[in-house]
Amino acid sequence: MTVTSRSKRIRVGFLSPSDPLNKSAFSGLPHSTWTALEAEGLDLVDLGGRTLRSENETFSTTENENTWLSLPQQFKSKTRSLRKRILEQKLGIGEYSRTIQHAERIGERTQNEVDEAEVDILFSISVSSMLYRLNTSIPIVYASDTTAALINTSYSKYANRSRQYHRACDDMERDALNRCTIFAPSSNCTAESAKNDYGIDPSRIRVVELGSNVIPDGIEIKADPPNNKSLQLILVAADPIRKRLNLCIDITEILNKDGWKTTLNYIGPHHRRAENHPNVNYCGRLDLNDPVDRRKHIEVLRRSHWMLLPSLAEAFGIAPGEAGHFGRPSVVSDVGGLPTVVQHDKTGVVLPVDAPASKYANAIREYSIDPKRYIAMSHAALERATTVLSWPAWGKRLSSIFTEIVEGEIPGKQSR
Repeated sequence: MTVTSRSKRIRVGFLSPSDPLNKSAFSGLPHSTWTALEAEGLDLVDLGGRTLRSENETFSTTENENTWLSLPQQFKSKTRSLRKRILEQKLGIGEYSRTIQHAERIGERTQNEVDEAEVDILFSISVSSMLYRLNTSIPIVYASDTTAALINTSYSKYANRSRQYHRACDDMERDALNRCTIFAPSSNCTAESAKNDYGIDPSRIRVVELGSNVIPDGIEIKADPPNNKSLQLILVAADPIRKRLNLCIDITEILNKDGWKTTLNYIGPHHRRAENHPNVNYCGRLDLNDPVDRRKHIEVLRRSHWMLLPSLAEAFGIAPGEAGHFGRPSVVSDVGGLPTVVQHDKTGVVLPVDAPASKYANAIREYSIDPKRYIAMSHAALERATTVLSWPAWGKRLSSIFTEIVEGEIPGKQSR
């Protein structure tokens, strides 16, 4: 049942880490979810964007205070700040309390906005700190592509932080998850973490896959199978180390040595090996807010045959879903949300994270050599993308959850 059948629209308080009208902020996730929910006829109220923007302004003001000091004073101040960061981040001294205090400041401002809002549901996207110690009887739906336990062990940027930082993140995550009526993770991996790492009742978990940001926009989709005269691969990698660009180039070299004329189309930041490699088409960074860059991204997806994403870590993995909208299957590693996005042997291939380049090359060759097999996988990838891995599909499923809560089909959970 959708909300459009109700005489009164469901009013949703939208808690996000950034302005939901900003297409670029926070990987575009707040904007995409806001737009998807709005399309379902929900009455949305922006609460959290103002909260975190206000908090960020506070920190910016503090940092800019140094500009009013003399040069010697600025040097001493920056030295003290550097020493403090080293003690906190490397040794962990004081980092637990600092992290919790930061969350408490955000939580207090969220509380003030929630107290003033007249809404039926509170929806929070990806940031547990906004729900930390939030005291309300309003049902909460929290959606995220990961948990603190997952990101702090799989992403090196966070894994290298102190134990105090990790403990603070776990405490905030546990508190937020326990305040939710429904937790809507984007993958089975995140759902398992909520259950196993934080003890969340499985009955309060609904896996809702994220949508795709790059779609065909009306162009005709053809499942043209590759052949040994033309095999086009694509890697979209804002982080070429974590997404293993070098491994993708190795895969491309193996296929070329085996007689398959292969090109790797790479979208991402500068990379010396990629830019100088004869079998790599370096497309550079593409800004999806720029119409020219978006068209270029669409064209690269349209002409490619396989999406590669052999990541060392991946919270969800939107890129294979986007490839699916063009009828392109993917070959990915079995980390994070990727096995949820890509159905092994149906919409693509999922390989162990430690699989060598030769395994990837063999999988691509095996499916590419048989046109009927490739076309069947292409059609399956397109169907899953349009019915599951799209923002309209995500919006309908979240809208249905909201309706169930409001109509009493899902028992509410009183925040403590």
